[in-house]
Amino acid sequence: MPDGELFQVGHLKVSLLQAVPFAGIGVLLLVVLKLSHMYWGQKLLLWAEGQQLEIVSFRGARFYEGPSA
Repeated sequence: MPDGELFQVGHLKVSLLQAVPFAGIGVLLLVVLKLSHMYWGQKLLLWAEGQQLEIVSFRGARFYEGPSA
């Protein structure tokens, strides 16, 4: 492969300048998801304390386990 090409899929040639933004967006998405999980977990704990309840265990529902599943 010529210089600057990371890989090629069919006729599509991907360079470092094309791959870096997608990798950055992926990392940013993972950080946002982790922060969101931490935020809502804290909100749930604060709600339970306000209601004088104790959360013994908790598991969030997967997207396919919604109300209509």
